Amino acid sequence: MAARSKKGLIPVEPLAEFEDVGGEIAYTSYGGVRINTMGRPRIRPRVSDPGVLERICEKLIMGHGLFGILKHISFPSAKDVYKELAANPQGDFARGIAYARELAHTAIMDHCMDLAEQITEDNYNSVKAKLDWYKWHQARLHPTMYGDKVMHDITTRNARPVELTKDEFTDIAYRIVDEV
Repeated sequence: MAARSKKGLIPVEPLAEFEDVGGEIAYTSYGGVRINTMGRPRIRPRVSDPGVLERICEKLIMGHGLFGILKHISFPSAKDVYKELAANPQGDFARGIAYARELAHTAIMDHCMDLAEQITEDNYNSVKAKLDWYKWHQARLHPTMYGDKVMHDITTRNARPVELTKDEFTDIAYRIVDEV
């Protein structure tokens, strides 16, 4: 088969799964030739289709990354999902994704606990490396929950230094020395 372009005819292979769609054959893009998809049904679901959010959230909770999930043809394209997230950051879709990611942190820590229980003398180093990576990853994504260090910033209002006379200061110094 061939397709016409400015350079003449370019060989194009038909897609096996799209052959004879609406009496025409769908072609791949080869050499910059546009895909002929006349009459072809939509393959990927839309973000707004029922059940899509639930299936994405299930995969997120199991620890899969969003971009990796969206590579599969049974999910919407990454472009559509990220467009929806950018268009409606406070919408149901964005809140569902955010909540699933929070639950994924708990699932990852459960997985770490399972890994820790499986440590033997033979696999100690590899399991320790995995656990260290999970701890580092969790501390960066959820520093309030899994972070290493908590810093407190204590400020007072209208703070002013205590003013002591020389005699008061001497009395306090002698009391401290006597206690030691």
